[in-house]
Amino acid sequence: MRFWNENRKWIAIHTVTWCFAKVLFVAIKLWGLGNALYKTAADGTTAPLLRLLTPEVDHGNLFLVVAFSGVIDGLVFSWFDVRFDAWFRRPGFIRRVLVKGLANLCLGLALTSVLVPLLLGKTSGVKILSLSLMHTNLVVMAVYILLITFLLQLSKLTAAWIQTSNLLHILSPQTKGVEEERIFMFLDMKGSTTHAETLGHAKYSALIQDCFADMTKAAKQTAAEIYQYIGDEAVFTWRTSPANFLYAIQHFFHFRDLLAQRAGYYRKHYGLVPQFKAGIHHGKVVRTPVGVTHKTLAFHGDAINTASRIQGKCNVLGRDLLVSGEVMEQVTMPFGYVDLGEHLLRGKDRKVRLYGVSKPPRMDMRSTKNRLQKITPTKTKVAPFYFWLNGLL
Repeated sequence: MRFWNENRKWIAIHTVTWCFAKVLFVAIKLWGLGNALYKTAADGTTAPLLRLLTPEVDHGNLFLVVAFSGVIDGLVFSWFDVRFDAWFRRPGFIRRVLVKGLANLCLGLALTSVLVPLLLGKTSGVKILSLSLMHTNLVVMAVYILLITFLLQLSKLTAAWIQTSNLLHILSPQTKGVEEERIFMFLDMKGSTTHAETLGHAKYSALIQDCFADMTKAAKQTAAEIYQYIGDEAVFTWRTSPANFLYAIQHFFHFRDLLAQRAGYYRKHYGLVPQFKAGIHHGKVVRTPVGVTHKTLAFHGDAINTASRIQGKCNVLGRDLLVSGEVMEQVTMPFGYVDLGEHLLRGKDRKVRLYGVSKPPRMDMRSTKNRLQKITPTKTKVAPFYFWLNGLL
């Protein structure tokens, strides 16, 4: 269930894409592409080669079979792509496309060899399958699958570089900023200078990449938007809502749990287990496109600066997670915390009350949603739709 919740968008995109691609491929084979695939039979009839070679097959039924097998292919391909994504994170883009394309071809042939005879009947299915495995058809199929794999990986790469919501705002003709209520978290590695000196710049960079990959997994669980990466620091943001105040706090502990689960990996490759500190604050900001030759989306406002300054107090107060009083006022769940009093942050005129937050008894998302519904039933009825819409945008 967790696998589906974390990757439902990518699985849906994969499934629809492969289903459409497979139906289109068979449609071209059946009806030809212009006159390119048309052949003349012995009786003078002109038709696409596949229809001439398989007159006994119900081609209308064939489309239903192909569409169904396309859905199965999409589900299997998406599972493979997500499950083994870590294996393909380091290789270059072209190598990744080639390896995944080859894997998709092998998986596709294996699934086709099982599904087609099963759904079309042994005689018709075996004949269609034997035609598919002809040298020419196999080459065409391989190129076609490689092209679809390339497009899917390109879309995944683009989405990783530019979030969809940011792209829509950047392309929007509106040049004025939009005021929003936002939650911000600044997440920074502890002892980063020492780690950089010990590991060297190349290995330290690899460490940061692994940490950011685990951060992304945590972000999928907590509906977080990745705003910026700054050196070894990451900035996350959420739209303000009762659930998102909880998710912002949960994000830190979920990420810390992921690091603990992979402690053996980090010790083996880097000789250490990275630790992080974080500060959370919320307030009004302006969301606006900035830049001319390099255009991006930026948030401007005191809330961002305050969140950064709060994170800077972690070492002084000996806490891994500090949360402002304004955020704690919005939290309706019984998290464990310590009131650390009011503190004057660097560059600020007024003091801010800070809280050191500890891990609550249960951190799973289902538990949080259930408890949230008991406390704020009216507001949280729209929470599932909100998170679904937030994920799409």
